[in-house]
Amino acid sequence: MWHLTADTLVYAPASEEAAVIYNTASGDTHLVNALAAQVISLLGSTAASTDILLDRIADQYPAPPDPELLQVLESTLADLHRLDLITETSA
Repeated sequence: MWHLTADTLVYAPASEEAAVIYNTASGDTHLVNALAAQVISLLGSTAASTDILLDRIADQYPAPPDPELLQVLESTLADLHRLDLITETSA
């Protein structure tokens, strides 16, 4: 399960394609793409697995989830993990 690493993240959309994320625990500010901002937003309400995130993101599009979307999501999760914005724990 993925979850946010900090108690509070301030999410400020910079545009439809990017957002600014402020990590109150580290004091770091990050400019992220729309998918990363969406993941942060989804994880703000509850922890979720990669499959659950994929389903929630794919629900916004008319086509079912495909391997390419999963690959992009996994890359985004890895990037957010490297930035110490999210962490993964066993269910």
